[in-house]
Amino acid sequence: MITLARADRPRVSIIILTQDQLEHLGSCLASLERTIDASKMPYEAILVFNGTEPSAAHTFLKSVSGVRALRLPLNLGFGGGNNFAAAKARGEYLVLLNDDAVVEPGWLEALLETATTYPRAGAVGSRILFVDGSLQEAGGIVWSDGSTRPLGRNAPAGSLAFSYRRPVDYISANGLLVRRDAFDALGGFDPRYFPAYYEDTDLCLGLRHRLELELVYEPRAVIKHIEAASTQDNAFRSFLFRRNQALLCEKWADVLATYARPEPDSPVAVTNAVFRRRGSPKRVLVIDDRLPDPGKGHGGLGSGFVRAHELFAELSGAGLAVAVYPSDRSDVPKENSLSALGVDVVEEHLEEHLARPENSYDAVVISRPHNADVFLKSVRAALPRAKIIYDAEALYHKRLWIQAHLEEDPAKRKVREAEAAAMERLELGIATSVDAVVAISQEEFDWLAAIPGHAPLELMVPLLSGIEMGPPTPVGRADAVFVAGWLGGDDSPNVDALRWYCRHVLPHVWAALPDFRTLVSGKNPPLSVMRLADETVVLTGFVRSIRDLYNSALIAIAPIRMGAGVKNKTMEALQYGVPVVATVVGAEGMGLSDGVEIDIADDPHEFASRIVALATDDAVWRARREAIERRVALWERKRVRWPDVIWKCLGSVKRSAASSG
Repeated sequence: MITLARADRPRVSIIILTQDQLEHLGSCLASLERTIDASKMPYEAILVFNGTEPSAAHTFLKSVSGVRALRLPLNLGFGGGNNFAAAKARGEYLVLLNDDAVVEPGWLEALLETATTYPRAGAVGSRILFVDGSLQEAGGIVWSDGSTRPLGRNAPAGSLAFSYRRPVDYISANGLLVRRDAFDALGGFDPRYFPAYYEDTDLCLGLRHRLELELVYEPRAVIKHIEAASTQDNAFRSFLFRRNQALLCEKWADVLATYARPEPDSPVAVTNAVFRRRGSPKRVLVIDDRLPDPGKGHGGLGSGFVRAHELFAELSGAGLAVAVYPSDRSDVPKENSLSALGVDVVEEHLEEHLARPENSYDAVVISRPHNADVFLKSVRAALPRAKIIYDAEALYHKRLWIQAHLEEDPAKRKVREAEAAAMERLELGIATSVDAVVAISQEEFDWLAAIPGHAPLELMVPLLSGIEMGPPTPVGRADAVFVAGWLGGDDSPNVDALRWYCRHVLPHVWAALPDFRTLVSGKNPPLSVMRLADETVVLTGFVRSIRDLYNSALIAIAPIRMGAGVKNKTMEALQYGVPVVATVVGAEGMGLSDGVEIDIADDPHEFASRIVALATDDAVWRARREAIERRVALWERKRVRWPDVIWKCLGSVKRSAASSG
């Protein structure tokens, strides 16, 4: 028995037409039962037997409960059947689903989230797969002759092709969410397309050109579909396509004249049509090791991921078309963590991608020196007119020199020194070979500025968006926090920092505060870190709410002894209003005054004394907090964002809404 929830006040009405594909219909309904949490998503499922033989419908309904079954003695066609059901639906949103489709977990939630996020979205469409997992459709193009072209067709299972949210010309009415008021305003589907085909194209044109609403493709809403299971007569199907295409052209002649002429086999024409619907934005390619996942920075793999996510959020929010090439081919992404930002993922090797004429970019951002070393020349050759911007999120040679200095073994120290010297030469060369360089610390900006012939420089304090300071009082707070990532394993500066802190600082803290705890975040810490844990050094693992962690913390620590640039963990803690005790390296590049906005100490005993003072003297804690508030406000007033850098580099006066407001 398939049992569906039937809400008294549904938010969503799922409409499914069927005629004689009852074997597929059972799988469709079972997938709704399996994937939708009715307690969070009140819905109703309306099943329309569109000219189905009555005894077959009666038999089928014996195995199903919770559906609203509507019986039509005659087949009213796709448009007519859906119009009949829509008139009886009670939901704020209508979702049209083929009877030969199977929905994946999260499908309905993703559709509704996008509709809520985009109030001007008249309809939101799904990512449609073939039953083998290959891509059937990821939105579509409408050409000037009324024909359509599904995007991404036959991309292999697991492909991230067109896995980003974006406006489109057209969305198939299979897994399609439509606002009820918009559907009603158009009078539903035009009955002239009876019995099937092109009524969904007509609806899309009506939503855009009569109601001036957007059509949005949502790749996280996934369904599998047995294509054309409802029409097995290929000759009749072809006839319907030709006839209804002609009807569409007659009805929308003036509108279709503004669309591109049909070139469905031209990758350049297809790409141009995709970007035309997005407003023909400037295109930016970002080259980094891997896709950032904001969760990985929040106690996951590394705080640098949070800043990288900020880059994509700012660029996409400014209306730029952004793609990312993850250069670490040993860690190929299985999903697009930037999907909701509208960021495309380049799956093929970069040289192959750039060799295709349709893949043209106005600007390229390269992060990390090894990526510049590998790709800078080939990018320049493939995109001679593109502006190349180097993201100097840290000067790596500085960390290598520190590691060499801390190395006790003479032979290993010599190797480290050679690595540091080579990295310094590389970073010197990058600074003179690109069109702009972004630095995030004043010290590193000054080092770059001293290089003869350096590219134009921008200083971008790495503030993170969406952070509000927590309670301005130590009351109710406890513990120190060390927000760490363990991607680098035993060679990570975080491992060295925590080891030094536990061995040399904490004994002095415990002498004054025996029960003092330190919470250490981070997914998958190495064994050397796990051995440091006890009842006072608590490994929290992955932290779901970094805000809650900081808002409950009394102190944040940054006992980093090797590294370069601004430490994101220090910046993040300050933005949350948590006093920080840091080493000189942990406080580097921020222009902060010791004993004013931050406490800085390299001596273990002094580091411990600063912790004890903050933990025991409310006046000291409040003084730091007030100074932090002033400093963060100053940073915000002078903030430079990524879109500002891009527009400046491209010679445009356009600015992002965030930076101009």
